[in-house]
Amino acid sequence: MGDTGDGWAPAASQMAAPHVSMVFPTAKTIPVTLNMGMPGPAWFDIKGLNFSADSIDGTQAQESVDYVHSLIAEQRKKGIPAERIAVGGFSMGGNVAAKACLSYPEPLAGCITLSTWVEPGLSLSHRNMPFFVGHGAADPMVPPQFGKMTSKLLQDMGATDLTYREYPGMGHSACDQEFRDLKQFMEKILPEKQFTEADIRQMSLRELKHFLASRKINTRTLLEKSEFIDLALSLIKSKSDL
Repeated sequence: MGDTGDGWAPAASQMAAPHVSMVFPTAKTIPVTLNMGMPGPAWFDIKGLNFSADSIDGTQAQESVDYVHSLIAEQRKKGIPAERIAVGGFSMGGNVAAKACLSYPEPLAGCITLSTWVEPGLSLSHRNMPFFVGHGAADPMVPPQFGKMTSKLLQDMGATDLTYREYPGMGHSACDQEFRDLKQFMEKILPEKQFTEADIRQMSLRELKHFLASRKINTRTLLEKSEFIDLALSLIKSKSDL
C-alpha cells in the first residue's frame, strides 16, 4: 500500500511469482496537516515529522487498519488461509501495514514496510512472522534513522525473522535492488505449494477456481466441477513432467 494505493505496483507485479495474487488498495483523499492542510491521498492525517503516536490521527489510522483487515477477510473468503497472505506498504501505507499485521489475531505470511516508521507502544503477538524493512539512505521525508528504529523496535518486540535493508542514494522512493530483495523475500514467505492429485480432488469448487485463476488459467468455458478438476490435474501433471 502506498499513499495513493498504486505506489510500487508496476514493479511489484513483475516481482510476484505466478501463483501470487496482489491487491493494491487506494487511500482516501483527506486534508493533511503536514501538507498545510491540503487534501491528498493519505491513510491518516499527520501533524509533524517526529513520527510519534501524538503526531498522527489515531482514529484515522485505526480505520485504515480495520480496512486492511477487511481486505484480508475478503481473501480468506476466497479460500486463502492467513498463512498465505502477506501485507506490505510504502510510507504511511507501511505504517498501516505494520499495525495491521501486528494486530491481526492470526499469524500472516509476512509484513513488508518500506520507507516508513513504527511508533513505540505496539505489541507483537506472533514472533515468528517474517518482516522486511526497507529504507532509503537518502530519504528526506522519513529519515533513514526511522527505518533503523523500526527494525530495532520490532526486534525488541520479539520478532525472530526480520530482514533490514538500507539502500545508498535512495530517497523516499524505491530502487531495482529493493525490488530484487523483495522478490527474494516473497519467494521465501510464499513458496509455491506442491499440490498432489488428492489435494485437487478434495478442493471445493471455489478453491478450484482460485487455484486456476492464480495461475492465469481461463475457466469461463467450464461448467461442471469435474471439468475444473480435470484442468487442475492436467496442470499439476504438466509441471511434474518438466
